[in-house]
Amino acid sequence: MRGRNLTRREALAGAAAALIPTPAIAASYKPKISVACYISTQQFSLRKINPIDGLEETYSTFQKAGYHWVELINSFLQGDLKERTVALMKEYKLRCSMAYNGGVMHDDAAAEKTIASTLDIADAAKSLGAVGMVINCNPLPRNDRKSDEQLRTEAANLNKLGRELKSRGMRVCLHHHAPDLMENAREWLYMLHNTDPKLVWMCPDADWIRYAKLDMIGLLREAGTRIGDMHLRNSEAGVWTEDLGPGEVDYPAIAKFLREIKYDGFLSVELGYAKDTKITRSLDEDLRRSREYTEKTFGVKA
Repeated sequence: MRGRNLTRREALAGAAAALIPTPAIAASYKPKISVACYISTQQFSLRKINPIDGLEETYSTFQKAGYHWVELINSFLQGDLKERTVALMKEYKLRCSMAYNGGVMHDDAAAEKTIASTLDIADAAKSLGAVGMVINCNPLPRNDRKSDEQLRTEAANLNKLGRELKSRGMRVCLHHHAPDLMENAREWLYMLHNTDPKLVWMCPDADWIRYAKLDMIGLLREAGTRIGDMHLRNSEAGVWTEDLGPGEVDYPAIAKFLREIKYDGFLSVELGYAKDTKITRSLDEDLRRSREYTEKTFGVKA
């Protein structure tokens, strides 16, 4: 039976979570720049390359573009790609910042499978230096609204995953796409305020926040020192740009806020091609330009 609707105060504050101390502010501002592998999966698809045949080019390109940290995608650490990824990351002297996985967390039976697969990926990622996992909780079919009970179940399972990762010396960071940001970020904010700050961190995606037309700095300020990773991409006229640079997301304002909280997590450059993205340069050049923009805007070196 569905319980009563959560009040806005409960959704945004979470009385139980409010009793748990928030993580201490970092001693100094020292974020680390990483590069995400999503763009590689798009390259494989566009060029009709078997992923295992394109991995060496992927890691070679990341190295040439000046990155030292890589946020790996789940498929790169599973099946036939896992052994190849581990070998190539070491060959090109790259370290894994975090690894990304997704799955159902609002249903206990399905969440068990999601947690198990996430921990398998985490073990492989840790061998490459990873400090944690980024997780995206699957939406309901047709992006239907999750019930209050489903949100409570999701939060409990995120705590469970966070506890398992903490025992491995790692952390979990909660990512989001558009469905999590519906109704003024109802689901994402509920997870922020109803999970244990010692177990669950946050991974805001700047361009999805832009897409949802939410208050960027307001949402980041809500997460505050719970932010452990942040995905960076930009758009012009609502279309993803081929590299990370000036656009509709105000990255200088984000950088200013992160300096205020002495942010020391990851800044993950996550390029992607939308249907109407104009591609005028090689991926090598776009990744290099993105790194240089990130370094200049956030005042750090990759």
